Amino acid sequence: MSAAAPASEEARPGASGMVPKLSAELSSESGPRTAPAARVPTRQGRLARMPRWLRIVLTGFAFANFFTATTILGLFLPLVMLFAPRKKAVFTRKLNARMRIFGGFARDLGLIDYWPLALPAELEGRAFLLVSNHPSLLDVVLTLSSLPQLSCVAKGGWYGSWLMGPMLRRTDYVPGAGYAGDDEVLDDVPVVGRIERKLRSGVPMLAFPEGTRSGPRTLRRFRRGAIEAAIRAEVPILPLFIDLNPAFLMKGQPFYHVPPITPVYRFEWLETIETAGRDLDSKQVTRELQARYEARFARQVRDRDALARELG
Repeated sequence: MSAAAPASEEARPGASGMVPKLSAELSSESGPRTAPAARVPTRQGRLARMPRWLRIVLTGFAFANFFTATTILGLFLPLVMLFAPRKKAVFTRKLNARMRIFGGFARDLGLIDYWPLALPAELEGRAFLLVSNHPSLLDVVLTLSSLPQLSCVAKGGWYGSWLMGPMLRRTDYVPGAGYAGDDEVLDDVPVVGRIERKLRSGVPMLAFPEGTRSGPRTLRRFRRGAIEAAIRAEVPILPLFIDLNPAFLMKGQPFYHVPPITPVYRFEWLETIETAGRDLDSKQVTRELQARYEARFARQVRDRDALARELG
């Protein structure tokens, strides 16, 4: 699955022409709000410094179990659903919630440390667009399992495949670019429309504006497709920053390139952007979100560098 935002027109960092009212909302003076579920890691003393070879073996074992379970679900769950049909919203929640098994399993093995994030109370029961940076391969799993009411964008190829397609089509997940029937000339425009319709129907969505995992020391350009859909649907945009230290499962990094200690995930909510009744420009909103994320990401890079020096 991928919660990548549609490409649409990319926003360049540092571009001028910000909306004054929005700039005030995203001002760094307000600072991030740590997610209510954040905590001090509990496994650092017991499992944090296991031998590297053991960490590699356990990481491979965890992912082998995950992909085996995914294959079994893809093959047999659609058959079960024929005899016990459920509404898409119910099935989506149950599928997302099951992902917490993998997160807890990896945490119990000492491979990661995190605590499920909690949604701000004012957004309970509402449709919203959750946007986030994307530091690792596990971001989708940890976010969807924490907030099982979320939908996301699945790869178009997966959505139409014989293995994963039957299961994905029973959820509220939205097919991404390249789905059968999309006009290639329009690129991701159909995806923006699908996200907008899902938001209007009351389903909260998850999107990664970078479109793929973040770089090790820089964020990628934010894409505005999902943000445009949220503005059209007049739903709140809820920015989440995922702090991960040390780096783990980055883009192009194989699973056996493990850090010397347990990676710790921490979740921080940035200020919510209300869109209802406002004349917002998606390009400018995207630029300002990117600027806010880059400021927070710079601190993450400094923290990682400091930890690397400490570990020698």
